[in-house]
Amino acid sequence: MKRTGLLANPPREETAPSHVGLAAFLFWTIVPLLMALILLTWSRVEARRLQYEVSVMSQQQQDWAARAKRAEAQWQATSSREQLRRGAVLLDLQNPEVHQRWTESP
Repeated sequence: MKRTGLLANPPREETAPSHVGLAAFLFWTIVPLLMALILLTWSRVEARRLQYEVSVMSQQQQDWAARAKRAEAQWQATSSREQLRRGAVLLDLQNPEVHQRWTESP
């Protein structure tokens, strides 16, 4: 039998290495993992920042509510005192008489 130049599976020409290099492995595994880590860290930082801003806004709202409540109470007290003073003027009670309890001495 004569051998011909054609073979069923001709040998490959080794122009490029057939194995995956370490650089390619690192690029396709480590770099995406680092990017995911950076993304997760950034999202956590943003979540904390937003949570802090919401708590600050809530605290400010509570402070303003307390101030408004105090101002309302002060206005009501002033208004009540003013009404009592006007009533005393109308009834000519400018100089109140000294009460019996105030003059008693033990």
